[in-house]
Amino acid sequence: ALMVLGMVEGVSKPVLGGPFVGFAPNTVIMDVGGNVDVRPDQLLDFAIVGTVYARTLLNIANPAVGILSIGAEEGKGNELVKTAYPLFKKSGLNFIGNIEGYDIPTGKANVVVCDGFVGNVLVKFYECMGHVTAHWLEKKLKGRMSEADIRDLCGSFLKMTNAAEAVGGGPIWAVNGLVIKAHGRSKADEIARAMIYVKELAGKDIVNVLKKELTDIRSRLNVPNA
Repeated sequence: ALMVLGMVEGVSKPVLGGPFVGFAPNTVIMDVGGNVDVRPDQLLDFAIVGTVYARTLLNIANPAVGILSIGAEEGKGNELVKTAYPLFKKSGLNFIGNIEGYDIPTGKANVVVCDGFVGNVLVKFYECMGHVTAHWLEKKLKGRMSEADIRDLCGSFLKMTNAAEAVGGGPIWAVNGLVIKAHGRSKADEIARAMIYVKELAGKDIVNVLKKELTDIRSRLNVPNA
């Protein structure tokens, strides 16, 4: 995506993310696998892209931004998180500080920022727990509910825990074009849903909207172009 399409001006790296936690539909997570090693300033780039996403596609006027860490206190986290924290405080974003894993499904932050290593582990664990829990529910409810009701309940639960599969994949943001990252195990119907998703994003002219919003937001914040 980067080599063929190039980057949107003002962002140093592409970022993979969006709302994948069905229980928190107004929360986007950046990055969920695009970049496993990043700098603190690049985390801030991801936060800006996530803020634009939340404002443009989720209609949230002033998205709350949090850094995913092992504790809410300012001094908690690895060196990346601790170094990024003061940059976020000075950025002018609606930064609410560090958040923890259990804050994500409650929707405490609209934009959750982490490196792609942490984000990818998180998204795959969440999706797997959805499948495992749905299978457990299916066995526990057998004989207590009709098979149709069980299928409906478990199917709804799977959609809540596998949002990326519901649309075929997740967008790669900040490249100069539309790209959906699907799972390597994706089946034909999931690829078809990804194509429909791309069509919807194209209809919203999302790349040009992102470019304009990035320029506008950087002009208001204390953040230079990458």
